[in-house]
Amino acid sequence: MRSVYAPDLPGLGESDPPPAPGVSEAAGAVSDLADDLRLRQIDVLGVHTGALVAQHLAAARAELVRRLVLVGVSSAEPLPTIRQPALVMRTRLDAPDSLHALKTALPNGKFVDVADYASDLFDAAPSTLAKQIGAFLTG
Repeated sequence: MRSVYAPDLPGLGESDPPPAPGVSEAAGAVSDLADDLRLRQIDVLGVHTGALVAQHLAAARAELVRRLVLVGVSSAEPLPTIRQPALVMRTRLDAPDSLHALKTALPNGKFVDVADYASDLFDAAPSTLAKQIGAFLTG
């Protein structure tokens, strides 16, 4: 059995805006939430900007983040190197030239091409994605 948390990042949803918006600040907010909930280790799923937040969280708190599932990762900015296992699901919206940067930043990444889907990835094939993600997280 798993507990699942889907926090609003600072400035999104119903959360207060951050004093200094950015990916690192959002990762810090998720880190604070994990501490407040007394979570010792977590798996993180991030989509688009959430994937960048997940990577920054994993880099800053390697002892906290066990595994990552990243969807629609952008390498528009320099990416921290992540040692944790990562499932990287690439969509047709991902820039083809970003693959090298991603593989460098995620040396323990498993890359899955789901190019048939765009930003509606989770609506398009939920049972297939759930099986892939479940197998990765329990493997």
